[in-house]
Amino acid sequence: MTKTYTIGDTVYELLAPTFGVLRHVAFFCRDAEAVETTKDLLAFLRDQTGRFLAGLLTPQGVHPADRDLELMARAIDWEADPDIATRVLDDFFDQPGASPENLLAAGRSVNTLAALILPSRLARQARAAGAAPSTPSSDTPPPSPEAARSSGATSSGPADTPTSEPASK
Repeated sequence: MTKTYTIGDTVYELLAPTFGVLRHVAFFCRDAEAVETTKDLLAFLRDQTGRFLAGLLTPQGVHPADRDLELMARAIDWEADPDIATRVLDDFFDQPGASPENLLAAGRSVNTLAALILPSRLARQARAAGAAPSTPSSDTPPPSPEAARSSGATSSGPADTPTSEPASK
C-alpha cells in the first residue's frame, strides 16, 4: 500500500526507493557526515528540505519523470504542516529498498557516470566555443637550433643534456 500525504489541495504518493529516487537522495547527502537519524538529516538539509522531500514524492497519478520538483518544493515549504518532513522521511527509510547499501550503490553509479560524461561534455563545450587546443601557434614556427645559435642567445644556466666532453678539474 502506497503512503499518501495531502499538501495544500494536492495528494502526493511516497515513491519506492528506485534507482532514480536513491540517486536523488545520494545527491543531496553527498556531503553529509554523521547523519544517523531523521533528525540529523533534517538538520543537515536545513533550507533544502522541501527540495529533498519533493524527490521522494509524486503527485497522485503523475509519473515521477513528469514532476515539477521546484513547484512541489514550493508547496512543501509553504503549504505543508510542520511535521510533514519527519513523516515522509520516516516512511521512506522504513521501506526495505531504502538501505544505506543501496544509497551508496546509487551514489557510486552516479559518480562513475559523471566521471565518464563530464570530460566529453567539457570537450564538446570547448569545441562549440571555438577554443583552440593548447599547442603552439601554427602562424609562428619554432626557431631552428641553427637560428637560436646564430642569434647570439646565451644560456642562463647549465645545459639540460650532458656534453660528451668531461668537465675539467
